[in-house]
Amino acid sequence: MKNLIISFALGILLCVMASCERQSNSFYQEFLDEAELAKPGKVDSLRIFPGHYRAQIRFRVSPDKRINRVKIRYSTALSSETSELNLDISADEHGRFKLVDVDEIPESTLLVNAIAFSNGGDSSNVVSANARIYGSRYISTLNNRILSSFSVVNGVRQINFAAERLPTDQTLFRVMQYTELEYPTTTGEIRSITFTPYQLGVPLPNLRSNGTLRYRTLYKPESTAIDLFQGSWTSRSF
Repeated sequence: MKNLIISFALGILLCVMASCERQSNSFYQEFLDEAELAKPGKVDSLRIFPGHYRAQIRFRVSPDKRINRVKIRYSTALSSETSELNLDISADEHGRFKLVDVDEIPESTLLVNAIAFSNGGDSSNVVSANARIYGSRYISTLNNRILSSFSVVNGVRQINFAAERLPTDQTLFRVMQYTELEYPTTTGEIRSITFTPYQLGVPLPNLRSNGTLRYRTLYKPESTAIDLFQGSWTSRSF
């Protein structure tokens, strides 16, 4: 009788263990199935650096080792036409930033979508960004600094400009970057100098007694822009 009870108890225990094992296997199989069905890692930190009818697109490739290609789709607010760039991703690019140059973009808002693909052909979630692209319309709004007078300081002639509205902290970003100036010297050369908008009086060593100088001011429309912009030269006789 005792042996019968022991055998019965062992049978129940084996059934319970078998049931637990089946449940455990079912749980882990479900987890593995979900992992296999997970989307490929999307790109991160997608940004557009605008320029003069061009842009630079930057993104970080996912560390997902399955990724072997990224597709960039872009268009502008002026047209529904879409262009594509297919970028192969090498093994050493996972988790790293990648830069792409795009040229011949009209002056408008650039719209960009980035999609990553696995070696099995599966696609990631779409990541989007947009930025303004600059061109002739923006350039037409730019003005050169205002030349106010000539003077002599410590025996050296200088040109004086009107003060601009600028950040007090010169380390902060400013749209007006600097001014280029060309002037004739007493030796017959044309000397070129540059100076920041914080400089009001600009010495012109060896300036000829009379002649014509010219200058233009260069602008950066936003801190992430990859190009500088300037209007036409302004000439001044003296």
